[in-house]
Amino acid sequence: MAKPIDTDRRQKIVQYVMSHGKARVAELAEAFNVSGETIRKDLNELHNRNILHKGHGIVLPASAYLENVYARKAARHQEEKSRIAALAESLIPSEGVIYLDASSTVARLASLLARHRDLTIITNSMSSAQALAGSDNQVMVTGGNCATKATVTSANGRNAPCAKCALISPSSAATVSMGKAPPSAPTPNSR
Repeated sequence: MAKPIDTDRRQKIVQYVMSHGKARVAELAEAFNVSGETIRKDLNELHNRNILHKGHGIVLPASAYLENVYARKAARHQEEKSRIAALAESLIPSEGVIYLDASSTVARLASLLARHRDLTIITNSMSSAQALAGSDNQVMVTGGNCATKATVTSANGRNAPCAKCALISPSSAATVSMGKAPPSAPTPNSR
């Protein structure tokens, strides 16, 4: 008699790979206390469904799956995301240095910041960088600068002066300005 399929384990495998960025079969077998053969069967199914990508001895998130997950997240809670982005925009100082992560809420903020001038914006999000590319701001993509033309030059943003800074965090959805959350900023518990 065949063993039942463990869909809960497959979901946990996807979560593990997403959070770690990659995994090896032996690592997954040990983490989930199953045989390598069982993990390979799970990975084959997840690969066939375009959720994970199997390489030689390694498994990675499939980009199409990640894009679909991002699109679903971007479509949820649109009104709230717009309010958070508008509030965050109002807190950003002139000539400030801002770091934008790759969340869907921050993508809304990036669109608003495109109408600003003289900001230095550091991001790891290509969609935010593209939204800002035609603006009068300096846009730095981690690993390089985002130019208004189709070229990217090598640089890193580690030494960017952040005397005036606003940070947007996807885990808290709170805006932090100069190291303190303003009293009117939404917090994770106020959602």
